[in-house]
Amino acid sequence: MNNQHYEYMLTYSIGGFGVLLDTLFKKSAPLSPDQISKALSKTLKEIAIQVDMK
Repeated sequence: MNNQHYEYMLTYSIGGFGVLLDTLFKKSAPLSPDQISKALSKTLKEIAIQVDMK
């Protein structure tokens, strides 16, 4: 994988993570810290899997 491809993929993944953060913290009924932690952990694991697959 070339560096530019890796950079694009990582930027795309981080953008999705940013959207998740925005979504989690804009809800009118806030989630518990445990729910937020689980959602963020799952997302970070998925990003790591995607990086390893490419």
